[in-house]
Amino acid sequence: MSISTDGLVLMRPMMRPARRLPPVPAATRIDTASRDSELQFRQLLEALPAAVYTIDAEGRITFFNEAAADLWGCRPELGKSEWCGSWRLYWPDGRPMRHDECPMAVALKEGRQIRGAEAAAERPDGTRVPFLAYPTPLRDRSGALTGAVNTLIDITERKRNEEFEQHLVTIVESSDDAILSEDLDGIIKTWNPGAKRLFGYTAEEVIGKPITLLIPIDCHREEFDILSRIRRGECIDHYETVRRRKDGSLIEISVTVSPIKNAEGRIIGASKIARDITERRRTEQLTRRLASIVDSSDDAIVSKDLDGIIKTWNPGAERLFGYTAEEVIGKPITLLIPIDRHGEEPDILSRIQRGECIDHYETVRRRKDGSLIEISVTVSPIKNADGRIIGASKIARDITERRCTEQLTQRLASIVDSSDDAIVSKDLDGVIKTWNPGAERLFGYTAEEVIGKPITLLIPIDRHDEEPDILSRIQSGERIDHYETVRRRKDGSLVEISLTVSPIKNAEGAVVGASKTARDITERRRAQEQQNLLVREMSHRVNNLFAVTSGLVTLSARSARTPADMAEVVRDRLCALARAHGLTRPGLIDGDGKPCQDTILHALVQTILAPYVDPERVKDHGFFIITGPCLPIGGNAATSLALVMHELATNAAKYGALSSFGGYIHIDWSVKKDELLLTWKEHGGPSLDGQAKHEGFGSSLVRRLVTGQFGGQLSYDWKPKGLIIRLSVPVERLAM
Repeated sequence: MSISTDGLVLMRPMMRPARRLPPVPAATRIDTASRDSELQFRQLLEALPAAVYTIDAEGRITFFNEAAADLWGCRPELGKSEWCGSWRLYWPDGRPMRHDECPMAVALKEGRQIRGAEAAAERPDGTRVPFLAYPTPLRDRSGALTGAVNTLIDITERKRNEEFEQHLVTIVESSDDAILSEDLDGIIKTWNPGAKRLFGYTAEEVIGKPITLLIPIDCHREEFDILSRIRRGECIDHYETVRRRKDGSLIEISVTVSPIKNAEGRIIGASKIARDITERRRTEQLTRRLASIVDSSDDAIVSKDLDGIIKTWNPGAERLFGYTAEEVIGKPITLLIPIDRHGEEPDILSRIQRGECIDHYETVRRRKDGSLIEISVTVSPIKNADGRIIGASKIARDITERRCTEQLTQRLASIVDSSDDAIVSKDLDGVIKTWNPGAERLFGYTAEEVIGKPITLLIPIDRHDEEPDILSRIQSGERIDHYETVRRRKDGSLVEISLTVSPIKNAEGAVVGASKTARDITERRRAQEQQNLLVREMSHRVNNLFAVTSGLVTLSARSARTPADMAEVVRDRLCALARAHGLTRPGLIDGDGKPCQDTILHALVQTILAPYVDPERVKDHGFFIITGPCLPIGGNAATSLALVMHELATNAAKYGALSSFGGYIHIDWSVKKDELLLTWKEHGGPSLDGQAKHEGFGSSLVRRLVTGQFGGQLSYDWKPKGLIIRLSVPVERLAM
């Protein structure tokens, strides 16, 4: 034996030399019987499974059995090794222990028995063996200390069990799952913190209570079945059910139940591990919902890895591109990309790898049949559980129809903007929503001035009741065509319009407003009135023409000597009448193929009155006397003035001076202060005393033309000797 620098006793590694019993001191005289008894005792100690060794009063080892040598991992030298045969010793907390501090040394030094002192022996190979020491001092008959005997109990297995139990306790205590146990009567025996978090009860509140405290009434039958299966030794794995918390709320759980056995292997209860699966259920429902959305989506939803290989393919993708999932999964995404656009894919993958999202990227892809399709695609990164990007999801939408709609919308917008008509839209509250340039031209308001304002801004007060009726008809889906009404401009003036109103519907087909197309019909109304007037005038003139023709024939017959003379006179007068009729068509082509020009008032009057002149009588008296300065008459004014002259002459031929032999008319005019003053004076006609002064169509037409068109004045003076008519017209109106 040698002493190390740290004061520990160094011993030889364990060897197995021939066993020899420690020598009996020479001074001791023992008879043969004692020796046999001692030999038997030593053999008994040797046979013990526990480590046993003895020391003398000086602390030197005098005996050790094989179990002790196995525990120490070495064989100390008898009579030299002190206190303990281990290579090194340690306190339970791992601190080194000197041999003279070991339980054996303490027991001998203090002369007392020590029961179950814990320490650890380190073997020469470095392994450690925890043990319990039971040293007992030995005394002779006089009570003097002669040594001590020590029993070492290897507690390695117990330590392992303790550590395992502590490990289990730690697991149970730190588990997020609820871990509890119950006996076969369903009484709760243990309750971990996870159970408290899950169910809300503390251990004190539930231990000793029936497990049905946690089970809704309609699930009580489950517990009976569970305990029945546990008694048969079954394990129940991941049984999903519902339990009740302390606050009364229900929670979905997955529970695993296992039998608990006693030392004899008899089942005495059950352990339960319950896990909250509420979030998992939500996730499953969300996953199913997302899967349903993906499967039912009209859009193509595709995923690919970072090498551009297709991983998933929904029915929408099959409809859009024509490929089935089996045809494309595992194939490169470039299968769908036209060759001239292959450069797009590396750029997309590069952006995805950087974590970017690509929204509404419009491009072109190729279908299975080779046709191209315009799409809008959104690309997003796909991440794994660790947050690492592993691929990309793509949502592609066919925008062919949208593009057509956009083009149609642009075309319609162009039509609306360039339309001469006012095109306006409003909502069902009558508030203006859109306003085109045609509306600005018609009503005088800019879009900024009216959008957001009520449409009644344009409606005269006396017509406000029209709007509720229009809105009511629109809400019922009715269309209103060419409704003629009056609206008010920004300057306050009224304008006659023809209005077409159509319902505006949203995507679901519900009526949400109305579009109005308004057309200014002021000119059309004027033209219509003028047309009506001309039609009436034409009818009147045709009648008059027949009357004039008849009168011409009659007058000609009176003075004609031969039928040939009569034919010539009638022909000349009809030609003169035709020339007068030509003067009432300014702007047209005359009989010589030349455009009609402005005429002179003399020429106009002579041409119109020529059919009424009897050449034979002109030699004597003449039917007309025409005096006045030379005055040019514009084309439009000539037509109206010709009508006036014609009507006056026709009336004179029917009722006045031209209806009697010897009658004549003096027509005289002058210009004073830019105004034409014309006098029509009849002579030699029938007496007018007692005749009605009724104003027929001809007289009404004359008055309307003079006062309305020319802005002049007209007066009739019924003298007994003949009618005198005076009219005045602004000269500037005659130049039109």
